[in-house]
Amino acid sequence: MDRNQSILQMIDAISSDLKNDAQSHVCFICTHNSRRSQFSQAWMSVLSQKLNLPITVYSAGTEKTACNQRTVDSLIRNGFKLISKTDDVNNPAFHCTHFGTNPKHLLKSSHAVGNLKRAL
Repeated sequence: MDRNQSILQMIDAISSDLKNDAQSHVCFICTHNSRRSQFSQAWMSVLSQKLNLPITVYSAGTEKTACNQRTVDSLIRNGFKLISKTDDVNNPAFHCTHFGTNPKHLLKSSHAVGNLKRAL
Protein backbone atom coordinates (compact mmCIF):
# COMPACT_ATOMS: atom_id res chain seq x y z
CA MET A 1 0.00 0.00 0.00
CA ASP A 2 1.42 3.39 -0.90
CA ARG A 3 1.38 6.45 1.34
CA ASN A 4 -1.65 8.04 -0.37
CA GLN A 5 -3.71 4.89 0.16
CA SER A 6 -2.67 4.82 3.82
CA ILE A 7 -3.73 8.45 4.28
CA LEU A 8 -7.07 7.79 2.59
CA GLN A 9 -7.66 4.80 4.89
CA MET A 10 -6.88 6.97 7.91
CA ILE A 11 -9.30 9.66 6.68
CA ASP A 12 -12.02 7.03 6.20
CA ALA A 13 -11.45 5.57 9.67
CA ILE A 14 -11.54 8.96 11.40
CA SER A 15 -14.63 10.01 9.40
CA SER A 16 -16.38 6.80 10.36
CA ASP A 17 -15.50 7.30 14.04
CA LEU A 18 -16.79 10.86 14.01
CA LYS A 19 -20.05 9.85 12.31
CA ASN A 20 -20.70 6.88 14.61
CA ASP A 21 -19.18 7.78 17.97
CA ALA A 22 -18.68 11.54 17.77
CA GLN A 23 -15.10 10.91 19.02
CA SER A 24 -11.97 9.58 17.33
CA HIS A 25 -8.59 8.56 18.73
CA VAL A 26 -5.43 8.73 16.63
CA CYS A 27 -2.03 7.40 17.71
CA PHE A 28 1.10 8.21 15.67
CA ILE A 29 3.87 5.66 16.16
CA CYS A 30 7.52 5.78 15.15
CA THR A 31 10.61 4.02 16.46
CA HIS A 32 11.72 6.29 19.33
CA ASN A 33 8.79 8.70 19.75
CA SER A 34 11.23 11.56 19.70
CA ARG A 35 10.67 13.32 16.37
CA ARG A 36 8.20 12.23 13.64
CA SER A 37 5.44 10.98 15.92
CA GLN A 38 5.80 14.06 18.16
CA PHE A 39 5.45 16.40 15.16
CA SER A 40 2.47 14.42 13.92
CA GLN A 41 0.77 14.55 17.31
CA ALA A 42 1.39 18.28 17.69
CA TRP A 43 0.09 19.25 14.23
CA MET A 44 -2.86 16.83 14.28
CA SER A 45 -3.89 18.26 17.66
CA VAL A 46 -3.79 21.79 16.23
CA LEU A 47 -5.70 20.75 13.11
CA SER A 48 -8.43 18.95 15.07
CA GLN A 49 -8.86 21.96 17.35
CA LYS A 50 -8.91 24.48 14.50
CA LEU A 51 -11.54 22.39 12.69
CA ASN A 52 -13.43 21.78 15.93
CA LEU A 53 -13.21 18.00 15.55
CA PRO A 54 -13.42 15.76 18.63
CA ILE A 55 -10.17 13.89 18.00
CA THR A 56 -7.83 12.83 20.80
CA VAL A 57 -4.27 12.49 19.52
CA TYR A 58 -1.45 10.43 21.01
CA SER A 59 2.09 9.59 19.98
CA ALA A 60 4.23 6.64 20.94
CA GLY A 61 7.30 4.68 19.96
CA THR A 62 8.39 1.09 19.81
CA GLU A 63 11.11 2.31 22.19
CA LYS A 64 10.75 5.04 24.81
CA THR A 65 13.28 7.86 24.52
CA ALA A 66 13.23 11.56 25.28
CA CYS A 67 11.70 13.98 22.79
CA ASN A 68 14.58 15.20 20.64
CA GLN A 69 15.68 18.75 21.52
CA ARG A 70 15.66 19.69 17.83
CA THR A 71 11.99 18.67 17.73
CA VAL A 72 11.25 20.93 20.70
CA ASP A 73 13.20 23.81 19.10
CA SER A 74 11.42 23.37 15.76
CA LEU A 75 7.97 23.35 17.36
CA ILE A 76 8.82 26.58 19.19
CA ARG A 77 10.06 28.16 15.94
CA ASN A 78 6.73 27.22 14.35
CA GLY A 79 4.57 28.99 16.90
CA PHE A 80 4.14 26.36 19.62
CA LYS A 81 4.44 27.28 23.25
CA LEU A 82 5.96 24.55 25.40
CA ILE A 83 5.77 24.72 29.18
CA SER A 84 7.83 22.23 31.13
CA LYS A 85 5.70 19.88 33.18
CA THR A 86 8.44 17.76 34.78
CA ASP A 87 12.06 18.02 35.78
CA ASP A 88 12.84 14.57 34.37
CA VAL A 89 16.00 15.24 32.33
CA ASN A 90 15.87 11.75 30.76
CA ASN A 91 12.33 12.18 29.43
CA PRO A 92 10.98 15.70 29.99
CA ALA A 93 7.28 16.38 29.47
CA PHE A 94 5.85 19.64 28.14
CA HIS A 95 2.38 21.13 27.91
CA CYS A 96 2.13 22.18 24.29
CA THR A 97 -0.15 24.78 22.71
CA HIS A 98 -0.15 26.52 19.35
CA PHE A 99 -1.29 30.14 19.12
CA GLY A 100 -3.65 29.71 22.07
CA THR A 101 -5.27 26.43 21.07
CA ASN A 102 -7.02 24.79 23.97
CA PRO A 103 -6.83 22.26 25.50
CA LYS A 104 -3.11 21.82 25.40
CA HIS A 105 -1.68 18.39 24.79
CA LEU A 106 1.21 16.68 26.50
CA LEU A 107 4.46 16.32 24.59
CA LYS A 108 6.40 13.41 26.09
CA SER A 109 8.02 10.28 24.75
CA SER A 110 5.88 7.24 25.50
CA HIS A 111 6.03 3.55 24.80
CA ALA A 112 3.52 2.37 22.20
CA VAL A 113 1.74 -0.14 24.43
CA GLY A 114 0.55 2.42 27.00
CA ASN A 115 -0.78 4.92 24.46
CA LEU A 116 -2.38 2.26 22.31
CA LYS A 117 -4.32 0.99 25.32
CA ARG A 118 -5.55 4.57 25.98
CA ALA A 119 -6.43 5.06 22.29
CA LEU A 120 -8.40 1.83 22.13
